[in-house]
Order: sequence, then C-alpha cells, then structure tokens
Amino acid sequence: MDDLAERQRKLLDRTYMNLVARRRQNFRHKGDHCEHFESRNFARNMRMINVHFAFVNRVNTKILGGVTMSFELAEAQLLKRGVKLEEIAKIVYKLQLPYHDDLTVEQCYDSVKAVLQKREVQYTLFTGIALDELAEQKLLPEPLQSIMEADEPLYGVDETMALGITSVFGMIGLTSFGYLDKVKPDLIGKLNNQGDHIHVYLDDLVAGLAAAASARIAHKSQKATNYSKG
Repeated sequence: MDDLAERQRKLLDRTYMNLVARRRQNFRHKGDHCEHFESRNFARNMRMINVHFAFVNRVNTKILGGVTMSFELAEAQLLKRGVKLEEIAKIVYKLQLPYHDDLTVEQCYDSVKAVLQKREVQYTLFTGIALDELAEQKLLPEPLQSIMEADEPLYGVDETMALGITSVFGMIGLTSFGYLDKVKPDLIGKLNNQGDHIHVYLDDLVAGLAAAASARIAHKSQKATNYSKG
C-alpha cells in the first residue's frame, strides 16, 4: 500500500511538472520573466481538476496492470484531509449497535470500505474535496468563495451531494444522515469546527459515508424479516 502510494505520488508529481512546462510555453514572455502560470479563473481551475482526475485513472491502470484502484485514491484523498476510515467505522458502530448486539467495529470498517468501493461514491468525494481545497486557496469565484468561507447555513449543496452517497444502499440511510448532520458526533463535529480548514463538503460527505455503511449493515442483517408467499 505504501509502495503503491509512493509510486503514484512520483508519477503525479512528474506529470504535473510536465503540465506546468506546457502551460508556460503558452504564455507571453517579458524579458527573462514568464507570466505567472497560476490563474484564478475558475473555469481554468476546473479544467485542470478534470485533467488531474483523468491522469490519476491512467496512473492507476499503468501501475496495476489494468486494474483500476480508485478505492486507494479515494482513501488517500480522505487521509490527506485528516479522515481515517477507522474513525468513520466507529460512527457506524454507534449507529448500528442498538440493533445488533454482536456487531464489531471490524464489521463496520468492512462496510465503510464496501461503500467506498462504489465509483459514484468516489466521484462525489473527489468533487467535494476539490471544492473545499479550492475554497481554502481562495480560487472560487464570488459569491461562492464567500459562501464557502462563511459555511453559509442556507447553502445546502453539500448536504445534497452527500445524499447521493447515502442513497447508494437505499433510503433507509436518510434518517441516519439527518441525525448525523444535526448532532455531528465525533469526527464529523471535529471537521465542522476545524477553523483552520474549510470542510463545507467533507463533514457531510463523511456523514453520508457513515449513513450508507450503516444502511448496508441493516440490509444484510439476518434479523431482517424475510417475507415469502403463503
């Protein structure tokens, strides 16, 4: 795992520098000084994000002989923002323990991993994390930049995006997500109150992951009533 991450990082760094070199060639030169290649234009930044994700997919395929490892990439994105899957699993455990006396944190961890294996969940994470990071770098257009910095209470796009994760295992996860979004226990509250970072999307995405993993356990429960024709 560590060896894979290191190879990914080196390939990403090398390709990024190649992209920078190509972009520099497209700018006007004044004497010995080149115009700064970093742009605050939102559309250009979003195009660069798309290039980054497309390249990441190619890197994963190259490293693993055609086997896409988006799960590892998604987990790495979460780790970069201070989120461990084990912490999400602990939230799932607290949600489901009242209904499953024999439940273990390990089972909850496996459920979180299962949710994160789904490609639509990974894409949602990539998008939300990218927007949080762009806001931290003050690269979003106004008024969105100010809305993100203030974590505007009426800005519900973050919850809407997280519901896309929650519904992966049915609407049963909706009530759990509503509870987590309101109470913000453990890691979710920590992310929501971390003033030196912008986690407008991340706290809700983590809640969505936990709610979906919780719903998955509920659906797989042996105690669930099995209705059959009489």
